[in-house]
Amino acid sequence: MCLPAIVLATGTLLLFMAAGYVVYKPGVWRIRLLSVTFIYNAPLALYATTLLLGKCFKGYVRRFFSFLSWTISLLLLGLIIYGFTYGTSRIKRTDILIADEQIPAAFDGYKIAVVSDLHVGTYYADTAAIAKKVAAVNAVQPDLICFLGDIVNFSDEELDKFLPTLSQLQAKDGVVSVMGNHDYLYYYPQPDSTDTQRRIHRLEQMERQMGWQLLLNENTVIHRGADSIAIIGAENESKPPHPHRANLHKAMQGISPAAYRILLIHDPTHWHRAITGKTSIPLTFSGHTHGMQMALPGGWSPAALIFKEWSGLYTAGNQRLCVTTGLGESLMPFRLGLPPEVVCVTLRHVSR
Repeated sequence: MCLPAIVLATGTLLLFMAAGYVVYKPGVWRIRLLSVTFIYNAPLALYATTLLLGKCFKGYVRRFFSFLSWTISLLLLGLIIYGFTYGTSRIKRTDILIADEQIPAAFDGYKIAVVSDLHVGTYYADTAAIAKKVAAVNAVQPDLICFLGDIVNFSDEELDKFLPTLSQLQAKDGVVSVMGNHDYLYYYPQPDSTDTQRRIHRLEQMERQMGWQLLLNENTVIHRGADSIAIIGAENESKPPHPHRANLHKAMQGISPAAYRILLIHDPTHWHRAITGKTSIPLTFSGHTHGMQMALPGGWSPAALIFKEWSGLYTAGNQRLCVTTGLGESLMPFRLGLPPEVVCVTLRHVSR
């Protein structure tokens, strides 16, 4: 009985040690260490747990648990290997129709590609993987691309290798972006706060260098004749310990009352805290949840235990929230039952 317990405890300890090592000392080899440790320890922990349960019984039942421990741990190993390979390679397109009488007639049929959470540091120097994601977004042939933050994991330097690739994103009205919690480099603080601010500023400049319009509590207006849509970009507001940087009052300054408004945020929890019932913004886009990068066949994800809104379209009165589960992966290149996603939102004008 002691051996399975020791195996379980040791495996779990190694997993947490590897995770902590990645968070505080990021780098490609540390990310690979976390991945390998997870692949090894998750089936091992399940094997040891099942074997421990079997020790509570005797005879045939104990032998059954011994067989079961091998079977389910091997099955889990297969699922994990799938998640690290095919699970991340297939990109899903999700189509959402927004029909609203507030949408100007000139924007009827307007297509927006909603993309979030690229976390390019997870791919180290694999520009081919990012090029595949860029091609999937461009295949939507959008009028506008909205990027909702978390372009990196830990450092501005992660983006250097991918500038030429991400510059290939194409839309008639360009790319509009906001910052996510990772983009403020919380998870890899520098000894000198001035250096951290310099790195954040460099990351902002690199987005602009790619031709993206980064909105930091700002807005931009797209015109079609006399009609217009205002794209509002709020800085990140998440649950503690992350500081609240969003300033909606500032972000909405100068917008015509006649303009249809679309708000870009990173964290969907921001929606209920500051938007629903407190503003008249009809449509909001967000990311952040990743759907925990896994979902059961029926569509349920552990993300539902943490986020009230974690994937898809949500409605509160006349206000809507569209949440994407992201196009990249944080820390580990792993997805199971929830592939990388490009959301295509089509606006539809309806008559009164």
